Amino acid sequence: MKKIQVLVVMMMLLSVQVSICDASTLYLNSVIGKGEYGNKTGEVSEAMFRNPYGIAFDKNDNLYIVDSKNNMIKKVVNSMVSTITGKVNLYDTKGLPIGGFKEGELKNAEFNDPRSIVINSKGELIVTDTNNNLIRLVSNSKVTTLSGTGEAGYLDGKNTVSKFNKPTGVAIDTDGNTYIADTGNNVIRKISTKLEVTTFAGKYSENGGYADGDIQNALFNEPSYIYVRGNIVYVVDSGNQAIRKIENGQVVTVAGHVFYNDIDNVYAMSGDVNVDSQYSKFNFPKAMTTLDDGTIVIADTWNKKIKYISKSGKIEEFKLLRKMEDGSTENVNMSGPIDIALNAGKLYVSDVWDNCIYVFDIENDVVANQTETIKGKIVYKGIVTDIPVVSDESSVLVPLRKFFENSEATVTWVPETYEAIVKVEDREYKFKIDNVNVKLMNSSMMIGVKYLKDTYKVDIVYDNASNTIFAY
Repeated sequence: MKKIQVLVVMMMLLSVQVSICDASTLYLNSVIGKGEYGNKTGEVSEAMFRNPYGIAFDKNDNLYIVDSKNNMIKKVVNSMVSTITGKVNLYDTKGLPIGGFKEGELKNAEFNDPRSIVINSKGELIVTDTNNNLIRLVSNSKVTTLSGTGEAGYLDGKNTVSKFNKPTGVAIDTDGNTYIADTGNNVIRKISTKLEVTTFAGKYSENGGYADGDIQNALFNEPSYIYVRGNIVYVVDSGNQAIRKIENGQVVTVAGHVFYNDIDNVYAMSGDVNVDSQYSKFNFPKAMTTLDDGTIVIADTWNKKIKYISKSGKIEEFKLLRKMEDGSTENVNMSGPIDIALNAGKLYVSDVWDNCIYVFDIENDVVANQTETIKGKIVYKGIVTDIPVVSDESSVLVPLRKFFENSEATVTWVPETYEAIVKVEDREYKFKIDNVNVKLMNSSMMIGVKYLKDTYKVDIVYDNASNTIFAY
């Protein structure tokens, strides 16, 4: 890196502003569905669902919705809702659909209270068919069983003999392995790319329990959701009112104070307490996601709220508002946020009781109110380039791509591993997001100036008085 030619980064403090003035407010953008219990496709404003559950986006930004009580999978394209698969042949005495099981063509396949959905690298849908105790695979033309026999139980092994008990959450890692929240068995299962089913984390327990520690002995209580980010597998442990994470063979509680006030209690005590994450209380949370900078966002379902873990480690809740024509605002009151997904600057919330999908505008740095953005410039070989510079409580960060490309290096972003590969002449360097020295902000990888100097021996001088960085 010492051979990088003279690079003068002049960050002239033209203006300083907090990224978001009100960091905890989300404004309603639109609603998918008219909010009535029923089954209707067509325009999003007229569509009807029966307890919509899991949601997911494909690479083309098309939205898929698990319409659980209609036993269907639906798709939203260009503001139109259509049914991808799921046929109902039986109805109860109230005229409500009864689930079933059938494989084959999309138009004839049957499900029984499907819950969650994820999309693999081939564009296929993986669906937890909860009341059928199966994991289903939906391709372009047919529905098959990915794993499970249909009989409720607990058995590892080949996908054709493995057994599940009311599976709900599903996620995929960068290697193509599938993770299942096996809710009724109180464990996390893993389906490898070779279709071998193993218990990834948790000790099988009919009644569930709570214990952190190594993955073989950890205890869960009705885990409902899986979210994978990099090498970390997050679990929404609904019955324990907690968010857990699995990393390096260990299970750790990230948020939620788990307490059983009686040995006979089926679930940990719930509540609605927003304090430091280790002392916070949730009320049967059901889903989570993360922002680009790693901030955890939680669907606190029975509290009817969307919360997040702030930079200081405290649980905060988003204020959800609708802008009115006269310029005023009113609260958006949800009934049962059951799944959340982030896509193209919007937060999608599936509300199982309101029978719709709420869409909120959200910025990637919506909770980064400890961060200041400085308008800076790079001056290299007489060429001046504008550059956003971020200053947080402990460091100054610059966009990695602009920094290195202005020094005649090439930068390649690898989304699967959240890292950038920088090539300078015959050398190659890898920068991986760690949310400390290397962060993802507003879809840009930001790297600490001090980190560059100390770790990669880039010759940098920072003049605090003039807000200028000289790199040689």
